[in-house]
Amino acid sequence: MSRIFNSAGWVNWDYIMQQPESIISVVGARGTGKTYGLFKWLIENRKKFIYLRRLKSQLEECRKDAGNPFKKLNVDLGINIRPFPLAGSVAFNYEDRNGDIAAVGVALSVVANIRGVDYSDFDYIVFDEFILSDGERPIKN
Repeated sequence: MSRIFNSAGWVNWDYIMQQPESIISVVGARGTGKTYGLFKWLIENRKKFIYLRRLKSQLEECRKDAGNPFKKLNVDLGINIRPFPLAGSVAFNYEDRNGDIAAVGVALSVVANIRGVDYSDFDYIVFDEFILSDGERPIKN
């Protein structure tokens, strides 16, 4: 089996995150553990990250408890990362770790309007669902 997948057939984030490239694009079928597995790897390795989505509407869904992208991981890992809406973005905080930030969610369509924010203490950017779906508008420039 390829090193890109582990023995159970899921994406092997331990292997992928060891690669020296600064930009890694992972494309694959739905349900292969791309987002879940990467979030799990980042959380287990205590890495703070920016969760980047293409559109503001996509990010707004993640700002709700029902759309929390950490919901399944919370159950599986016994943690509690919750969304806390901010102006134009969302913080995903560990409720069980004194409110420490796990990630900040931003939308590519509005991130150019965000000024005076320092993300220098974040380790990674995870651009989730970066391929346009049928009917989605491209982002200008």
